[in-house]
Amino acid sequence: MSKLYALKPQKDRILYSVSHILRAMRVTPNMVTAAGLLLSVIAGLLAMSGNLYAGIFVFIIGACLDAVDGSFARVTGLSSEFGRSFDIICD
Repeated sequence: MSKLYALKPQKDRILYSVSHILRAMRVTPNMVTAAGLLLSVIAGLLAMSGNLYAGIFVFIIGACLDAVDGSFARVTGLSSEFGRSFDIICD
């Protein structure tokens, strides 16, 4: 087991309060997954155009969204088979 995986319960606990805000804004876990994918594509385009540091910054934000989407789905009870497949494809 990865040492980072041991931090998952703490991440889920922190995300619990954030998830209620996102849920009130009608954000779904699939939207978070799609936003992470979009940011990763934008990061690649930025890096390709010569803006390496901006690309790295945008990529880190996209990676954070990717780390959050599954936990958000579990905390809010919105996990689905489609969501799992969508997340795997976007990763």
